[in-house]
Amino acid sequence: MATRARKQTSPSPMSLRADYWQQPKNPRQAVKPRVVRWIPPISPSFKINFDGACFKEMGTAGMGVVVRDCSGSVLGALSQRIQLPSSAAIVELLACRRVMLFAKELRITNYTFKGDAKVVLQEIWNKDSTHPEYGHVINDVLSLATDCQFCSFSYVKRVGNIVAHFLAKFKVW
Repeated sequence: MATRARKQTSPSPMSLRADYWQQPKNPRQAVKPRVVRWIPPISPSFKINFDGACFKEMGTAGMGVVVRDCSGSVLGALSQRIQLPSSAAIVELLACRRVMLFAKELRITNYTFKGDAKVVLQEIWNKDSTHPEYGHVINDVLSLATDCQFCSFSYVKRVGNIVAHFLAKFKVW
């Protein structure tokens, strides 16, 4: 039995062109986005997301907070406007301090704070209050943290902090 060798053909210019146009133009489009899921805290803890937003054209900043329990139920939310501080880091720190005061108002003593300002959270984790512009706010945050039974600070990407982000951008007049 004779075997016939298959003739290899190169792709036609038209098929190459079609393949080119079917490829994503942006390499990031080819990567499937990771799904962000909310993971509940262990009872009796609460998960409290916070965020800050700057509105330079209005000379104001916004702070947003959402408090959830282990079942995902919202126990409290806050949207507050303040005068624009000198930097975005201060806005995030003021939002962090405000969320701690809000937790005290709700009589919550076991919580995990989640924010999307990694630089600010790193300074809190390192207990570094030496920054001349906002070291005093870090001191306030660290002092307020001693008033609770359990307190931790975690970084979350913006997509996982979207409710607090929208509350920070919410127009409160």
